Amino acid sequence: MSAKTVLCVAALLLCIASLHARPRFGCVCIRTISKPISLDTVHKIEVRPVSGACRRTEIRITRKNKRVVCANPEDEWVQQMLLDAQRMSETQTPRNENQI
Repeated sequence: MSAKTVLCVAALLLCIASLHARPRFGCVCIRTISKPISLDTVHKIEVRPVSGACRRTEIRITRKNKRVVCANPEDEWVQQMLLDAQRMSETQTPRNENQI
């Protein structure tokens, strides 16, 4: 093989490798659930704000059984769940008044 061919093949392989190394951008949630979820079954709530990659706010809920579902942030039950989760985290976090 000529040096030119080897360089072209190497450049092509590097381009392909860089495409696979790039993180996936875009919206994660394709569908949202409409049925309310009990906060007792929730392990983690992720709020992904609007960004250049996704033009809508996304709410990803990881349940204790490791299943991940998406919820519509405009649904009333979702907004109430976020408020309840925030209140719970504020009351469960011990605060030391002596620390700055």
